[in-house]
Amino acid sequence: ARELINLSLESVNVVHVPRSCNICAHELDRLSLGWDPDQSYVWLDPLSSFVSNLLIRDIAEPHIIE
Repeated sequence: ARELINLSLESVNVVHVPRSCNICAHELDRLSLGWDPDQSYVWLDPLSSFVSNLLIRDIAEPHIIE
């Protein structure tokens, strides 16, 4: 991955963020595992209540960095 990034981009900063610091992204990733890879999924405003609830929870809950 680093080699491809170096070939394609001038400047990249890759940072590891523990799952506990981004629950929303983790849950959306888990949800996507059941989707048809040939189907596109786009959420427009307003977001579905599922996504909105994840975002609200991600912002509201204190995160513990391991």
